[in-house]
Amino acid sequence: MKGIIFDFNGTLFLDSPYHEMAWRKYAKEEFNIDISKEEYYGYFHGSTNPLIYERLFKRPIPPELIGVFGEKKEQIYREQCIKDKNILSFAKGAYELLDFLEKNNIPHAIATSSEINNVNFFRDLFNLDKWFGGGRIIYDDGTVRGKPHPDLYLKAGERLGEDMKDLIIVEDACAGVQAARASGAGLVVGICPDGKEKFVGTEYTDLLIEDFTDLDFSLFEK
Repeated sequence: MKGIIFDFNGTLFLDSPYHEMAWRKYAKEEFNIDISKEEYYGYFHGSTNPLIYERLFKRPIPPELIGVFGEKKEQIYREQCIKDKNILSFAKGAYELLDFLEKNNIPHAIATSSEINNVNFFRDLFNLDKWFGGGRIIYDDGTVRGKPHPDLYLKAGERLGEDMKDLIIVEDACAGVQAARASGAGLVVGICPDGKEKFVGTEYTDLLIEDFTDLDFSLFEK
């Protein structure tokens, strides 16, 4: 393979429990809706805010309101991240992999459903430009369809200047691996720190790993 694209939340940064908590709290406070664990991982996890709000409101939401609603939830999420400093690190093996990619000039990018405020939060928190400078963080800017559509990954592949068939995509969510498969990626990897048996969307993956120490560096063309 010639390069790799990462999802971010729940993939490089293992923050899925905090997004789940934030969505549940927000849905209860704003809509008096209780979200079950099954519903969260079936419809919310890895999806974009516009699709999530369509589900909560049961109708499409005007674009100008998406940012207003979304920022309330993201504030809950960011406050929790800052409060619990124990989670503020990358997944096991991620730093070693990123350094390997940099050292060997292997193209790599992030394609995330997060919006710009969260991207900037992460960029500062983790010094992401050390590995993903030069516009290699593709995010939901409102101009492309979100996962499970492949648009974010196709845009990342174009940014890297590589054919999708030559790229690995790493994802933690069902919507994400569906998007990866639809993009034509050469290898779709599901990362599942809670155990491979709990991964939702196995049918869309080529490989399951528990962390990045399970990813064989010899997969890459150096």
